[in-house]
Amino acid sequence: MRRMPAQAAMIFSLLAALACLILTVWLALQPTFWALLPAALMVWFSVDSWRAWGWTREK
Repeated sequence: MRRMPAQAAMIFSLLAALACLILTVWLALQPTFWALLPAALMVWFSVDSWRAWGWTREK
């Protein structure tokens, strides 16, 4: 299986983090605890994009 290039992984992770942020805000307006799941995913994708940004700077 081929690895995704670092720049593509960074863009994908940033878009996923942004989508999770929008979903978190929308769910936070509802009286539900389901907002915790996209919030956790947002943190995950943010850290992933930060790591991918570091990989792009190394090259």
